[in-house]
Amino acid sequence: MKKIALTSFLVTLLLGAGLWAAASMQIPAAVEVLGNLTIGSPFHLEIRGSADNLCISNGFENTLFVDIDCDNTLDPGDIDLAASTTPQIDALYPMTPATCQGTTAYLAWNTVTGSSPAANCVTGTNTQQAYADFDQTVDECMQAHVSLPADWTGEIDADYKWLTTATSGSVAWCTQLACVADAETGDPAFIAQGSGNCVSDTAKGTTNQFNDVSDLAITDTGCVAGEHVYVRTCRDPDETGGQTDTVAADARLIDMTLTVSRTP
Repeated sequence: MKKIALTSFLVTLLLGAGLWAAASMQIPAAVEVLGNLTIGSPFHLEIRGSADNLCISNGFENTLFVDIDCDNTLDPGDIDLAASTTPQIDALYPMTPATCQGTTAYLAWNTVTGSSPAANCVTGTNTQQAYADFDQTVDECMQAHVSLPADWTGEIDADYKWLTTATSGSVAWCTQLACVADAETGDPAFIAQGSGNCVSDTAKGTTNQFNDVSDLAITDTGCVAGEHVYVRTCRDPDETGGQTDTVAADARLIDMTLTVSRTP
């Protein structure tokens, strides 16, 4: 037995030639549906709650859909039940590259000697913020690692947040992946920098303003759901990844987030 608590419902029937007829009934208490509830086609079913309405229709659009705004039109944001597939839920892995302890800055990722960014603290009126400062002349990189979920669908996005004192030019960011499965060693070779894992973003016209840029579906060759993935994020001033880097100042990385697609 399934109990549906409603305040009222409205059933609108299509009579033909674009004519609609409506019937409404107030429901003072819960309705118990003991078997199948059948409504002829086409129809527009509106279930009204105390705060929100739920509309389901297969009328003029000739398809069954959840009508979010209850206008009997299949709009963006409505759910086309005939075309719907398994929902996709993203897992977010925020990676903060640096941290401040008082006015002393520390890098929060793993680094390789001689090719890593510098950690710096900036003290504002209200905030204490750490940045990883990437040089404009030499490739500098940081590494982190996470585990891919068992229901990973095969797509990973890299979302960067950064700033610079410069007011013109672009910065190239690259994120390379390397995956390790059970019974493999933890020293895999990273995928080379290229158009599949590098993106360029133009500096704002005002100094120290935040910049957001996303690199969608970065190259993840060799990675399988459930594996451990090593992540290397670099600035690419020599443009080996094929993206433009012309900002004549440090690029300050605020954070980088991996968005990993999942199917529940």
